[in-house]
Amino acid sequence: MTDEGDALIGADGLRSRVRAALFGESPPIYRNFTTFRGLTDYIPNGYRPSYIREYLGAGKGFGFMMLGKSRMYWYAAVKAPQKESDTTMVSKKELEMIFMNWFPSIPELIDATDESNILKTNLYDRVPVQAWSQQNITLLGDAAHPMLPTLGQGACMALEDALVISKCLQEQTNPTLAFQQYELQRFARTKYIVEQSLQSGKMGELENRYAVALRNAFIKLMRTAISNSFKSIHTYRV
Repeated sequence: MTDEGDALIGADGLRSRVRAALFGESPPIYRNFTTFRGLTDYIPNGYRPSYIREYLGAGKGFGFMMLGKSRMYWYAAVKAPQKESDTTMVSKKELEMIFMNWFPSIPELIDATDESNILKTNLYDRVPVQAWSQQNITLLGDAAHPMLPTLGQGACMALEDALVISKCLQEQTNPTLAFQQYELQRFARTKYIVEQSLQSGKMGELENRYAVALRNAFIKLMRTAISNSFKSIHTYRV
């Protein structure tokens, strides 16, 4: 099947075929973590709505938050070698063993989640590199700047990209010029967030007990600065 148009926007994800056609095949970088994501109707006792709970251990992490009014979304990350396929179903017993001695709400959430609602995914990103565009073809979202989910900004960046690119196309009748303008506006911000997401992921990789203790003390000490950095990310305006 073929089609014709004035321009093409590749929004086809981590292993973008449009990116490969523009710049050649290059595999994304595996970042030493496997993640697990789950959905359940179970709400832990004492959970405060609109509040994210996140816990870090030695080479592991777990977080949970409300999704809508009556469902709980949780996520876990475990340091692991790259051996398995990118997306597979997972045994609840495996997760229950990993997190059995963690904060009580965590094994409760895993136990309450139907196994079919748990997804296992390896984590990848790419080193931020310009350019994303060639003439009347450009990239958007993970096709342009895949990042780790440690700051929760992957989908947000794609939405911001879409808003900026639509404004550029309204201002420029020539799509080549519009895509150049879009890339200039978006590259610095997305590069920063890709790099900060990777740094945050490296904090979670620590397994030595002394390094873990130092990290935990650092997070407590820098709590206000960390909170302010998130605010600066979230207050971005196009």
